Amino acid sequence: MNKVIASTGLLVIGATSLQAQEASFDNASDAKPWSIGAVVRGFYDDNSLNTNSNEIESFGIEFGPSLAYDTSWNGGASRAEASYDYRYRWYEAEARNEDDQYHIFNIDFDHDVSENIKVSVDERLVITNEPTILDQNVVTAIRLRQDALRNTFSTRIDWDFADTLSAGVSYANRYYNYEQALFSNLLDRTEHLIGVDGRKALGNQKTDVVLGYQYGMVDYNGDTIVRQGLAPISSSTRDNDSHYIFTGADHQFNPNLYGSLRAGAQFVDYSNAVGGDTSTTSPYVDANLTYNFTDAQTIFGVRHARNATDVSGFLAAPVLDQETTTVYGALQYNFTSSIVGTVNGQAQFSEFNGGSFQNANENLYILGATLGYQLNANLLVEAGYTYTDLISDDIGGRDFSRNFIFLGVTATY
Repeated sequence: MNKVIASTGLLVIGATSLQAQEASFDNASDAKPWSIGAVVRGFYDDNSLNTNSNEIESFGIEFGPSLAYDTSWNGGASRAEASYDYRYRWYEAEARNEDDQYHIFNIDFDHDVSENIKVSVDERLVITNEPTILDQNVVTAIRLRQDALRNTFSTRIDWDFADTLSAGVSYANRYYNYEQALFSNLLDRTEHLIGVDGRKALGNQKTDVVLGYQYGMVDYNGDTIVRQGLAPISSSTRDNDSHYIFTGADHQFNPNLYGSLRAGAQFVDYSNAVGGDTSTTSPYVDANLTYNFTDAQTIFGVRHARNATDVSGFLAAPVLDQETTTVYGALQYNFTSSIVGTVNGQAQFSEFNGGSFQNANENLYILGATLGYQLNANLLVEAGYTYTDLISDDIGGRDFSRNFIFLGVTATY
């Protein structure tokens, strides 16, 4: 149960192209360890740069290959998965000047050291200009289309001390690098998160009670933050350290329904803030429900935490970060053995911290749907739609909406 909960706690919402491709891998044969895929789609995008004025609408073509490999050895004690996805989007509108492309590399490794000790390592590299693909962890820190790289490395060790008692330690590193100088100065950073937690299974063996602690560090490594009429300041003024203290539970309500809850507090210290060391405290919540029907599966979740932002403000002291509550959900339904539909949505409610936009609010909404028809074991025809809407009444010039529609074929072998 623990692994199911962990894998669904941070769900990609809004990147419908990725979800459809992953579905095609699920339909591939399990008899071989590798899969090779290709996608060709036509699309319409009415605001491809996520701007609030002079929107560039365009038809286009999207295509790209994908590779996946899954293997195990040592009698199944060691397992590894690797994948690579590439997409290229050509836009017919000359005003757009350039096309889009992205790369996603992923390697997962799990090893059972013994019956009681398990080790996992995950590595993921993303190179893209789509914000919802760059940040595949529910919260989107930037609204504009910008070329960027994000590398995430994480590892975890779990010990089972007894049938009902276990503990784990973890480390995660996330590195961001933006190409454009403006966003590089504001958002280039390295994040570290070190955690330890323990869990106790209750007598019914369907509920695990969890108690944990995490220490996080965010180090901004861009150049100076430049704003009109003000002297430049170091990007390190946004550096912060966090202490997370939380408790919660994982519960199996029935064979098809799982729930997870983590709730506590995040204590943040901004040691390099303009005007001197400052700190704040905010709630920390991460909860979700996963339900598997006979012909469908769904997830619903809520997450509340702090995150980076591309807003700096116009005072000497910049905006430090934002506090965000995200509500998300997804439903996949098998109408027949050949027809599959997916609906997913996300609502993100943010409040800025520090600077000229202290307590300013901003809301982001994303809704997507796909419908796929499996022609045979190797060919999937699908159509999809994604709607994005950013409402930023307190900060002028940021609002935008976007409609993206596609129709195409995915081949997997």
